[in-house]
Amino acid sequence: MRDIDLYQMLLGLTPPWQVTAVDVTKPVPPSRLGEITVQVEYPAGQLLHCPKCEAVVPRHDSRPRRWRYLNTMQWKTFVLAEVPRTDCPDHGVLQLGVPWAEDRSRFTAMFEAFAVDVLMAVRSKVQAESLTALSWDQVDRIMDRAVARGLDRRQIENLRYLGLDEKNFGKGHDYVSVLCDLDGKRVLDVIPERKKAAAVGLLGSIPVAQREKVQAIAMDMWELFMKAAEATLPRTEIVHDKFHIARELTKAVDLVRRQEHRELKGGGDSNTLKHTKYIFLHCCPVRSIA
Repeated sequence: MRDIDLYQMLLGLTPPWQVTAVDVTKPVPPSRLGEITVQVEYPAGQLLHCPKCEAVVPRHDSRPRRWRYLNTMQWKTFVLAEVPRTDCPDHGVLQLGVPWAEDRSRFTAMFEAFAVDVLMAVRSKVQAESLTALSWDQVDRIMDRAVARGLDRRQIENLRYLGLDEKNFGKGHDYVSVLCDLDGKRVLDVIPERKKAAAVGLLGSIPVAQREKVQAIAMDMWELFMKAAEATLPRTEIVHDKFHIARELTKAVDLVRRQEHRELKGGGDSNTLKHTKYIFLHCCPVRSIA
């Protein structure tokens, strides 16, 4: 099989797009990766369709563009193409879409899918940089496009159980409020701060018709979150998670223990509850519900 036929197949190209050449740049110095450039062409004689209205329109001009593709063995691979621009009387000059990449992306769809898999497998963007040989900004843009695609496909019908929580990030008391679909095990939205207005904004982003179908919302005992849920989901049951319930009950048990210890000491009995803190806080049945 010829190299141009191989990359025609790997890229999944169908006419009129066709691979016309494969150029190899050897690594210099040897420690660097070599590069393969796959040249793709849209023949000049082919009809063009406006990307918006699909009408047959004349060619305005062509612009060279380059995309990062999945490595071929250990060699970096790029796709290079002169992409036609159409001249539509209704929509003006527009660039033709290419089948191997999204609009305004410098990476093929397959490379972006690989980068997203890496991001999901590692703990930070810095690790993703090393594994993909990209810059921090490039990794960030790929992640932003992946999130946008997910939001476009997201369906929020039939929500039954929601989760509302805050998450601290960075230094100091910087918080975001997070709304989750507990059935679907997915994040629905994130908004800065953990104030009532932030929670109301999150819950208010759900259409009214869907909000009426929500049966319960789980959260901690943060008063502002509870008020926000009461304001936006008046018919929905508020459920507190087991961890926070156990923590509050444990605090109450310890408060009673200390109070009774003080009373006993005041009556001359300093030994009955002495050294019992561990027993009450760690062996108390309350902790078994957490």
